[in-house]
Amino acid sequence: MRADTAERDPRSWQRAFSIRLNDALVPILVPRLLRRVTADAPGVQLRFLAQNSKEPDLLRDGSIDLDVGAMGPPPVDIHTAKLFTARFVAVVAADSDLGRSAKLTINDLCAHPHISASRRGLAAGPLDDVLEQIGRSRHVAAVVPSYTAGALAALESGAICLIPHLTAAHLIERGLPLRRHEVPLPLPTTDVELRWHRRVDEDPASQWLRDHLKRAVQSLGRIPSGGRRSEP
Repeated sequence: MRADTAERDPRSWQRAFSIRLNDALVPILVPRLLRRVTADAPGVQLRFLAQNSKEPDLLRDGSIDLDVGAMGPPPVDIHTAKLFTARFVAVVAADSDLGRSAKLTINDLCAHPHISASRRGLAAGPLDDVLEQIGRSRHVAAVVPSYTAGALAALESGAICLIPHLTAAHLIERGLPLRRHEVPLPLPTTDVELRWHRRVDEDPASQWLRDHLKRAVQSLGRIPSGGRRSEP
């Protein structure tokens, strides 16, 4: 095999890629991307970094190859691609009274305890703002650092936890006895983006990784809301 051909053949690579990833996406995106990459490039290692910062400097100096999450307007040297629009749903224990209800009501939101999932330790969020506008409020009984932790806590406590819809669908698909409900109030949505530095825009390895990540995200759209397993 010619040297330039080998450089473009992922099966011959012995290298690592670093991806900064929003914590809500870790349990659902990592296994799907890993499955695709290991089949195509068995010598490649993926390193996932927590999104403790959204600054682009790590993309600029090559410390990370890709950045995935909800971010503000990009600098001129950073390229972006929208992956999907995230929205929040409520999860409760499937065997609870709310889990057996046909739908979640505003009275339910105000009468039952809540778990707030916040990396920054925040108890209040957009739901509180919307409730305040209609003269209502909720009680946040606990604050946890991740959406997965919030969903697991809801299983045991009979509380409500708001998490991204894809995270909820993934956890239910994987067998957690959760029930997801639409929130009966208008909540803001968030665009989740893929970002990379313009220096690697035409780089074959970066293009290869971006393509696999986009395909992994596309498979998320096929997660059903209930128990059947989606295609990989």
